[in-house]
Formats: sequence, structure tokens, C-alpha cells
Amino acid sequence: MDWDGVEREAVDLLSEYIRINTTNPPGNERAAVEFLGRFLEEEGLKVVYRAKDPERPNLICRLESGRDRKGLMLLHHCDVVGANSDEWTVPPFGGVVKDGYVWGRGALDMKGMGVMEIMALVLAHREGLSLARDLLLVVTSDEESGSGHGAEFLAKEHPQEVEAAWALNEGGSGWRMGDRNAILCGFGEKGPLWVRLTAEGRSGHGSVPHGDNPCERLVEGIQALLSIPRPLRILPQMRGFLAGIGMEDASAEEFSESSFLQIPNVRAMFQDTLSLTMLQAGGRPNVIPDRAQATLDCRILPDRSTQEVLEEMRKALPSDSLKLEPIMAIEASTSPLEDPFYQCLRGLAERFFPEIPFLPSICPGFTDSRCFRRLGTRCYGWLPALVDVGDLIRMHGKDERIRIEDLVMGIRVIYEMIREMCMEP
Repeated sequence: MDWDGVEREAVDLLSEYIRINTTNPPGNERAAVEFLGRFLEEEGLKVVYRAKDPERPNLICRLESGRDRKGLMLLHHCDVVGANSDEWTVPPFGGVVKDGYVWGRGALDMKGMGVMEIMALVLAHREGLSLARDLLLVVTSDEESGSGHGAEFLAKEHPQEVEAAWALNEGGSGWRMGDRNAILCGFGEKGPLWVRLTAEGRSGHGSVPHGDNPCERLVEGIQALLSIPRPLRILPQMRGFLAGIGMEDASAEEFSESSFLQIPNVRAMFQDTLSLTMLQAGGRPNVIPDRAQATLDCRILPDRSTQEVLEEMRKALPSDSLKLEPIMAIEASTSPLEDPFYQCLRGLAERFFPEIPFLPSICPGFTDSRCFRRLGTRCYGWLPALVDVGDLIRMHGKDERIRIEDLVMGIRVIYEMIREMCMEP
């Protein structure tokens, strides 16, 4: 394989992909999806578009084996979160290539991984690999705003076109962090429960407190919710994580002393979380409003249901006059660790990243994987590269970038993954 040529091609493809602004909202993913479609069609591959909204299509490209249709899905979303260009040192949608990196919004989340998958699929096609199982590429829209135009739509309206036994998606990554390098492979994700807390009262002049101020009542309610204990819980699947850091038999109390829990992403894999994200009240500094609202984002481990947590939150409220209602409730989802694809990922990690622990993980956020798990697809999250932690935290932040070396490594790993999972044994 001419990996130098693959690198040049991948860098050009990613740079151009980033230049297509797919900020969601509003998305407008059509230009990006069609750009990828043209690239694949020029390679002689068949592409199908499926859309709930013509301006927000999804792409499906299947390399048919003629044998087992339920093969391997390579999955990524093409929409991105917004970027304030005043905060960046490069144009966020410039696709700038410098200092050994490709810079821009989506470089890691997740156009970079998308290019890894696309190039690996194209290489499999160019090399004429004899497939025993189908190889499927799915590019979705609207992941950053709930997937209604993307994965949710495909799973509900076109399930047969996205049939697969396994899927590789976001939800885990290798990281470089001093002497604590690790590879996290996501076998599941927490369940999001977004709630709105509302307090109603009596409006009046700010200079005359009257004891029925909804803002004050709302503050009391928020404090009660944030004070609910959220102890560490070690899921059975996460024992493998503890084993990888030398704490296989640790109790939750013993694990609580681990320095790994100082990493917010790691701590979130061992407890439910609650974040206050929005406040709405009043319009003038001298007027007591008649209503105040707060929005909170709760993420729940797979051993509890959203309904159970919602009831716990309601019981914690100090007053019956406070109204707590769900905005969105999606149950957590997982895929088994006793699975050939998961074992394939582990083997590839040991081969390409020797002596670095391969750790099962729970994604603190939610991804498109939940939609395909409902169809029976076993989904795992892994960006197959070792990324500096300092770069990982740039996702959804300023100066997002991916190292070109990591981009090529990801292509190599996914190409070998295709060979192992889709070819004759």
C-alpha cells in the first residue's frame, strides 16, 4: 500500500470536507453529503441518499458480498457544532493544514473519523478484497441536535437499508496523557434525561418583596436537585476498565481514591451526572416575574431507567408548587463485550498500540449508536488513534484539530478491521 499517497489523499479530502460548513443548527448537510457521494461514485461505488428533509440527507454506500448482508457498518455524522471565529487562531471552516495537523471544526468530531472510514472502504474496494460479509458506510445528518433527520429517521424509515451486525462509531478514543496513555472503547452510552424545572409566583415591583417570588423558589429547587447524592457505581462491564489500571477487585470506595477520577470524562463513566445548563426569568431588574425556569441535563448509567431518576428528582423538590417535566428521555444503551467485533478491536489495539491498556468504557454523551442498537446492531465507539488529551478537549471548543499521523493511523487500523471482519477467515 502506498501510504504516503493515501496520506495526501486523506488530508485533501478532510480539508475540503471541513470547508463545507455543516453547523447544526441549521445543518444544511446536503453539500457535504453530496461531496462525499461524488468522491465515492468516482471510485465506482454505488451511493444511495435517504432524507426526511431534502437539505439534510443521509448517505448509504454498501459493498455487497453476495453472501452475508449483516456485516460491518462504518458510521459517522457530518454535522458539527458552531464555532466562534473570533476565538480561533485559524478560520474554523478553513480546513487549514499546518504544523502536521488538519485544523477546523469537525476535525475530530467527527469528519476526521469519517475520512478514516471512507478511505479504508475505498482502499478495500480498490484492492478488490473478496468479502464474505457486506461492508456498509453510513453518513448521517443531525446528530448534534438529536438525530431526528439522521439516524433516528434511517432506523425508523429505512431499517433494511442499514442492516448490519456491527457498527464502528464515535464514543471512545485512544489518548496520550503523560504516563496514563490508554485506549477507551465505548461499548455503551449513558441515557440523557433533559428536564425543565418551572416555578410560578406573583409578579410585582422589585422594591417590595412579597414572599411569592418564583426566582427564589426556583433557586431552592435547583439546589435540592444538585444536592441529590450521586455515588460512584461500578458496572460489571467496567471491571475491565479497573483491571486495565490495576484495580480489578477494588470497591467503589477504594476506587474513589484513584487519580483517574480526577479526569471528568472518566468520573462520568462511574456515576449519574446532573448539570444546570439554562436559566430563564424576568425581563427587567426592578420587576419580580411571575415565572422562572431552569433546564438541567442528567446523564444516567445503564443500570437505571430515566423514569426511576425522574421520580427521584421529583421527590427531592422542596415544594409541590415546583413543576418538573422531561424535555427528552432516552434510555441508556449497551452492546456486549463477549462479541467477535469487540475482540477484533481489542486485538487491533494490541497490535497497533502495544503495551497501552485497552479499556471498556461508557460514553458520557449520546451518539447515533443508540438508534442502530435498537435494530440489533452491536455498536462500539473507537477513534482508532492515540490523540493528545489537549487535542481531545478541543472538540466543541476552539482550534479543533487532528494530527495527520493520527488520521493515517486510523485509516490503517480500520482497513485491517475490514480485512479481519469481512473477509473469509
